[in-house]
Amino acid sequence: MAISPQSPAVKLADSTTNVKNICVTGGPAGGKTTIMPDISELALAKGWRPIVIPEAATIVLTALRGGSAKVVPASVEVQTAIARVQRNLAESLISGLEGEEERLLVVHDRGPLDALAYRSRESLEQIFQNVFGMAIDELALEYDAVLHLQSTAVDAPQHYSLENNAARTETVEQASIADLKTQEVWAVHPHQFIVTNGGAGWIEKRAAALRVVSDLLDYWSAVR
Repeated sequence: MAISPQSPAVKLADSTTNVKNICVTGGPAGGKTTIMPDISELALAKGWRPIVIPEAATIVLTALRGGSAKVVPASVEVQTAIARVQRNLAESLISGLEGEEERLLVVHDRGPLDALAYRSRESLEQIFQNVFGMAIDELALEYDAVLHLQSTAVDAPQHYSLENNAARTETVEQASIADLKTQEVWAVHPHQFIVTNGGAGWIEKRAAALRVVSDLLDYWSAVR
């Protein structure tokens, strides 16, 4: 479902557990990391405890590029490391909290399927089986909703920059392609919400994304 800054509120279907997982995804420079504090603030205001899982790819690539060896982000070794960090971060931060009564909103800065924008499905199937113990489509459904923030590279290239992320290396064209591929690979999820730039600025885009999250939290609160 595509959501522009002018779109109406969103509705979605069920689930009654007290832990909800939202994957915030999209191409480079879409505002994913920037919006995390806003989502946390919104969750707190609505009575949810937010837990933010940082982007594993940035952690791994920044660490590896600190050494002298040339880093190939799409290599099996690097993608395996990213998958392991994703798994371990989520397990470590959520462990012991799932049985509590309070409502938990786990917000993931990207998810495993994002790697499909850079490697073939066949090459990642084995990695995901080894690390997560499940197939790609099964892994996608571990999240309750997917929020895709469109890259500025798609239709606002003047705002695209490499300066605010040391792990970002994509050109405008590469970032635009990655955004489309990321959108396509997550389309397997029944609750994928795509927030476009819509010719508007960040304030409008941010508001549109938060409106989606707000509606999700309201619905989950009502059916719990």
